[in-house]
Amino acid sequence: MILTKIEVENYGVFRSKQVFNLSPAKSSSLERPIILFGGKNGSGKTTLFEAVRLCLYGSSFQGRKLPQSAYHKHLRQRIHRSSKKLPLTKTSVSVEFNYAQSGHVDTYLVKRSWTYADPEIVESLEVHQNSTRLRDINEGQWQDFLMELIPLGVSKLFFFDGEKIQNLAEEETDNKYLVSSLHSLLGLELVERLQTDLRIYLLRKAKEQDKQLETEISACEKKKKVLKDQLGMILQRKAHVESQIDHIQSEIEGQEHQIAKEGGGFASKREELKALRKKLEEGIEITKENIRNICSDLLPFALVPDLCISLRNRLIKEEKFEQKKAAIVALDSVMEDFIKKVRSEHFWDEFDLPSAHKDEMAGKIAETLKRTIRFTENNSTQIVHHLSSKERNKLLDWIDKALNNVPSDLKLLTGNLEKLSRQRQEVDNSLFKAPMDDVLHPFIQKLSSLHEELGVLQENCRNLEEDLRKVQYELSQVTSQIEKRLEQKMQMQKLSDRLALAKKVQEVLQEYVNRLRQEKIKSLRDSFLECFRWLSNKKHLIEKIDIDPTSFSITLWGEDGQIILKNQLAAGEKQIYAIAMVWALARTSGRPLPFIIDTPLGRLDASHRENIVRYFFPHASHQVVVFSTDTEIDQQYFAELQPYISKAYHLEYDQKAGATRTSVGYFWEGRKEEVTVDEFQ
Repeated sequence: MILTKIEVENYGVFRSKQVFNLSPAKSSSLERPIILFGGKNGSGKTTLFEAVRLCLYGSSFQGRKLPQSAYHKHLRQRIHRSSKKLPLTKTSVSVEFNYAQSGHVDTYLVKRSWTYADPEIVESLEVHQNSTRLRDINEGQWQDFLMELIPLGVSKLFFFDGEKIQNLAEEETDNKYLVSSLHSLLGLELVERLQTDLRIYLLRKAKEQDKQLETEISACEKKKKVLKDQLGMILQRKAHVESQIDHIQSEIEGQEHQIAKEGGGFASKREELKALRKKLEEGIEITKENIRNICSDLLPFALVPDLCISLRNRLIKEEKFEQKKAAIVALDSVMEDFIKKVRSEHFWDEFDLPSAHKDEMAGKIAETLKRTIRFTENNSTQIVHHLSSKERNKLLDWIDKALNNVPSDLKLLTGNLEKLSRQRQEVDNSLFKAPMDDVLHPFIQKLSSLHEELGVLQENCRNLEEDLRKVQYELSQVTSQIEKRLEQKMQMQKLSDRLALAKKVQEVLQEYVNRLRQEKIKSLRDSFLECFRWLSNKKHLIEKIDIDPTSFSITLWGEDGQIILKNQLAAGEKQIYAIAMVWALARTSGRPLPFIIDTPLGRLDASHRENIVRYFFPHASHQVVVFSTDTEIDQQYFAELQPYISKAYHLEYDQKAGATRTSVGYFWEGRKEEVTVDEFQ
C-alpha cells in the first residue's frame, strides 16, 4: 500500500481545499521513502495525522467505536472556523492510495465529508476504485470493506504518535496490544471466529444429543400446562377490562349528548373550522396566483382569436410557399438532364413516329414543363415572417394553446375560485354560530377526563391482546416441538457423524493457530532484537526476549542473564523499546503498509534520536510520512535524511488569517532547493 494523496477542505486549521502529494520518488541509487511535514505546535501536523485515520475508519478512528453523540461533537470541533469565528458548513477529508492484491494494483479514493446545520451533523462516505464509484459492494457496507482492506488493529502499528507510543511498554497494556496486533496481522480473527462458531455448534448439538426424548417431552408438557394457565388468566383480565370500557363509553355518550344540547356541535368543530378556513384561504390564493400566471402568459392572444387565426393561416401559407420554392430548386437541378433525354433518339424508339414529329413532341413537352415551373414561380407569396421551422412550429403551438387551452383553463380556475369563496363564506357563518368556549368548558373537561380513562383501558386491553397472542403462539410452538421429537430420534445417528467431523475441524484449526503463533513469535523475537540494537545506544541492554505463545506476556533478559522489568526502563528507553516492537511487528507481518508518525523524537535524547534518524526513518517501510517540529528534525538531521526524502512540506499557522498556510519545503528557505518535491495541487 502506498498513500498517494491527502486532501483536506475546511478541516481543523486548514481553510478551503489543500491537497498534498505523498507519492514517494526514486533515484537511481536508492529508495526515497520519506515524506516530511514540518511545522511548529498548533500548525496542523496532528490534524493531518488524525485526518488519515478519520477518513478511513470514521467513528472508530481512535481505535474504538465512539458513541454517535461524541463522534458528532468531534466532527463539529474539526470544522474550520473563519477569522470571524463563524463555522463553515461543509468539511471533507480524502485519502488516495494504491493497494496491491492478488498481483494487481488498484487505486482507491476514500472521501469522508460532513455538513453542519446547527445542531445536526450529516456525514457521507464515498469510495472509488480506479476512478469509478465502488459498485461491487453495497454502499452501506463500504465502511466494513475499508475495515477489511486495512484492519483497525493493523493500523495501530503503522499510524502512531511518538509521544504515546511508549504506552506499549507499560505492563498493563503490553499483552493486550500484542494480542490484537498479531491477530490482525496474521488474520487469526477469522480463524478464531470459526473456532467459536464450531464450539457453539458442538455445545448446542451435544446437549441435544445428551437429552432423553422422554425428558424433553415431559418438559414440553409442563410448559404447555403453564401456558394454558396463563391463557386462562389473561382471558379473565381481558373480559374485566372490556366491561370497564363499555361502562366508560356509555358515560361518554351521555356527556356528548349533554354537550350537544348546549350547542357543542358547533363548538367541538371550532378548531376544525378554523383550520378549514385557513386551508380555503390558501387555496383561494393559489388559484388567484394561477389566474395571474395565465393573464401574464397567453391570455392576451386568447382575447383576439380572429387575429390568431389569421396569423396561423399566414404562417401555414408561408410554410407551403417555402416548400414549393424548395421543390422548384430541386426541379431546376434536374430540368436540363430531363430535356436532353426527351430530345434523344433512343427515348422514342418504342414509338413508330417520323423524326419531325419526334422533335415536335419533345419540344412541346419541354416547353410545357418550363411554362409550368415559370407559373409556379410567378405565383410567389411574399414572406413576411422570416422564421425557422422550429420557431414557426413554436408560434403555432402558442396560437393553438391560446385558442383552445387558455379559455378552458381560465374558466376552470374562475369557477374554482368562486366555489372556494362560497365555501369560505359558509365556514365564516358556522364560526359565527359557535358558542363561547367558557360555556362548554366544564362539560368538555369532564369529557376529556373520560376519554383519558378510556384511553388507558384501551391500552391495557391492547397489551392483554398482545400477551394473548404471544401465549397462543408459544402454545403452538410447544405442541410442534413435541411432535418433532420422534423425528429427531431418527436423525440422531446422522448428527453424531456431523459432530465428529466438526470436532476434527476444530482440532486442525487449533493446531494451525498454535504453529502459526510459534513461527511468528520466533520471527518477532529475532526482528525485535535486531531493531532494538539498531535504535538503542545500549546495544546489549536486552540480550534475549521471551513471548509466551498463549498469554503473549513478554520477558526481557539483560546481558548478565537477569530479568529486566519494563518499568525499570528510562522514558527514552521505553520509547525505543516500543518503536522497535512496532517495527518488528510490521516486519513480521509481511504487509507492505506505510508508516505515519507524529512527533517522532519528542522524548528522546540525542543519541537515540540519531539512531531513529539513521536506521528507522530510511528503512522502516517503502513509505514513511513524518510530522515533525524544527527541534526534532533540525538542520543536522534534515541533512542526514535528505537523500531519503521525496517531498517536504512546511505548515505555518497565520494568526491574522486564523488558518494554516502550506508551502513546499522545510523550515529554512536555504535548504528547500536541496529537497526534490512535487508541488501540491
